[in-house]
Amino acid sequence: MIDNLVALRARDDLLAVAASWPALQARLRPASGSGDRVTGSADPRSPIDVGVSDLLYRIEQHARFLGKVLLDETVDWQPTTSTMPGLLRDVAARYGHFTADDDKTALDFCDEAHELRRKVVGAIARHEPARWQGPCPEDECVGEIYQRAGNVDAKCRACGRVVGPAEWRAIMEAAFETRLMTRSELVSALHVVKRTVKPNTLDRWVSRGRLAPVVVDPDLFKFAHAYELAERYDTSNRERISA
Repeated sequence: MIDNLVALRARDDLLAVAASWPALQARLRPASGSGDRVTGSADPRSPIDVGVSDLLYRIEQHARFLGKVLLDETVDWQPTTSTMPGLLRDVAARYGHFTADDDKTALDFCDEAHELRRKVVGAIARHEPARWQGPCPEDECVGEIYQRAGNVDAKCRACGRVVGPAEWRAIMEAAFETRLMTRSELVSALHVVKRTVKPNTLDRWVSRGRLAPVVVDPDLFKFAHAYELAERYDTSNRERISA
């Protein structure tokens, strides 16, 4: 018998797939300029994303297979619905039937649940546009780095340099150090370097004279001063929570 935590993770994987069902359906129609080519068709591109369509079909067929097993092998299970994603939630709730006895059945159940979740995450993420993260830090490279949805690292499209989150925060802190910014720019910049503050908190600092503009009309503030306040504010909040 497999470990109960492994079985629970498989259940959670199926529930995550069920929760992602609407997002997958929304990805069926490719964004403008994307899609799969259909050989011999007057329309050079498919009106739907074939990969997403195949994945939806695979998930539904798996849910119906599990449902049939439960109907055949139990006397107390009945689905609350025959439609997706409710059916998948129903079979996930009885994960123990597939993981309690036969090791091969249990492993197959867990492996398929994990694989479906992995494919769903990938299908959703690849439809999200990559986020621009700034110029490439590589010497003499004029490219820019982008972060794809679901990825921790960012990558330069010109030289291929990969930049991790810690390095990127250090780069941004150095770039922002001497910058003068408006209030809204400060809020965005502080969020990038993981010192997020709400706009009304920043307004309070200004009204109380804790953060003074270096240039007036329009008001421009030094990022370094705001970062120092945000760091103290973050530390104070953590100490208050742990007290």
